[in-house]
Amino acid sequence: IATNKVKITELEQLYKDRAARLNTELNNLRTKLSSVKTELQLNTKLSSDEKATLDANQKELENRISQLLKELEQYENRFESDRQILQKDNRESEEKIWDLTVNLTKAQDQALQNLKQAFSTKKKILQDAQEARLAALERLGKLIGDKKNVYKKKQLEHNARLESERIRLIEACEKAGCACYGKDAQGDFNLIANNRYACIGSMENVHANNSSFYGCEEESVKYRSKYQSWVNGFSDADIEALRKTSSKTRYDLILKKVTN
Repeated sequence: IATNKVKITELEQLYKDRAARLNTELNNLRTKLSSVKTELQLNTKLSSDEKATLDANQKELENRISQLLKELEQYENRFESDRQILQKDNRESEEKIWDLTVNLTKAQDQALQNLKQAFSTKKKILQDAQEARLAALERLGKLIGDKKNVYKKKQLEHNARLESERIRLIEACEKAGCACYGKDAQGDFNLIANNRYACIGSMENVHANNSSFYGCEEESVKYRSKYQSWVNGFSDADIEALRKTSSKTRYDLILKKVTN
């Protein structure tokens, strides 16, 4: 607005200067025209050549005056148009200022609602992703549990076969009257089997420290490759989520601040 006011002042000054020059020239031409007309009307002794010259001067002066009047009118119209454009721009700007001043609280409330909606949408997306991940973990947990049950069943079946073989071996040794080495094999087997079974529960805890041992034994190259392939399949967002030490996301914290 301030810039436009300066432009209007400069425009008005330029118009006044230009109009003053044109009006001065017009006044001079009108004075000359008046003299020519007076000469033609009062001087009765003019020769035909002198009269023709004065008539030509009169016509030339009238044409020039008409041209200057038209030029002055065009310049005035252009000046008025330019000034109205600047004045209109100022009025619109003043209306915007008034609108922003009066409706500032309303605009802030609307902006806040839009922000809350955006964060609510983002929070819903995060919650849906979390629920999907939890469901996947539950399915994985069930799969591991099923495999543990199958393993335990096989262990019990093998243990029964070992027990039967142990009894047969001891009876045969007693009949032959000799010592029976290896009769404790079943105990060694049970110890190894139980260690394998308990190993499942401690796998990820040990692996989280980048230990070369996975659970109860040193992990194989094959498993390391499988694990890296699994991790490499994560998106950047999933990896970032795994690294988080807090359950509060950035969106939760910002949303809480906005709400307060």
